[in-house]
Amino acid sequence: VLSDQSVRIKPLRESDEPLKIDTKVGFFNGAAIEHFGMITLSEFEPSTQEYTVEFAEKLPSWIETGKECVPYCFLSSHVSVTNSTFMNSTDCGVLTKADNTTIDNCRFYNLEKVAAFVLCSFFDPSVGMMEATAADGVVIKNSTFDNCGKKLRGGGMGGRAAIATDVGMRSGASIKNVSIINNTFRNMPNNCINIMDAKDVVITQNTFEHIPADKQVYVDEYSENVRIYDNRTE
Repeated sequence: VLSDQSVRIKPLRESDEPLKIDTKVGFFNGAAIEHFGMITLSEFEPSTQEYTVEFAEKLPSWIETGKECVPYCFLSSHVSVTNSTFMNSTDCGVLTKADNTTIDNCRFYNLEKVAAFVLCSFFDPSVGMMEATAADGVVIKNSTFDNCGKKLRGGGMGGRAAIATDVGMRSGASIKNVSIINNTFRNMPNNCINIMDAKDVVITQNTFEHIPADKQVYVDEYSENVRIYDNRTE
């Protein structure tokens, strides 16, 4: 910390990509991102591989040396995936960690891992911070999920589900404002929806075809304000 509005940031890996003006940086307080700073000035020093960054806002007092933070400037401000089919893959369908992501009218068939995966950072001691940023504003609607989510992504990452938030390794809610609306789930070998480390989630008007109640929606103990209503079992 250099002042109440500026810090020095060292990337975990060598990088000279600019931290762009008018983009945000999220600061972790423990497991969850609890402050965002909007960049007003950024300078990179090649000899030390460090950035000096000034923000429009004053920094909270809990930001100190050693705190992790993640830049959002490398992501699109909006992502839209529509009218698309993902099928017969040993991996995932859509992975997103950007704000303002919409998945609409898509079909996910026979995907071994999570069909729609909303990611957030977690810390791996052998590598450092992974899956940087935490998405705010994700809508998954009007889509079909058929036989997805048999296997975990990357060994222990993610849940066996068609739709999942986070990787379930941080124990703090950072992903925000997720809406899962009017989707159809069938032939699911595991859970349909896993909500982990997320807050302000709406799950409504979805159809679960021959899916037992305990496999429809799983919510972990760290998620907050998850509303589940007006769904159908057929």
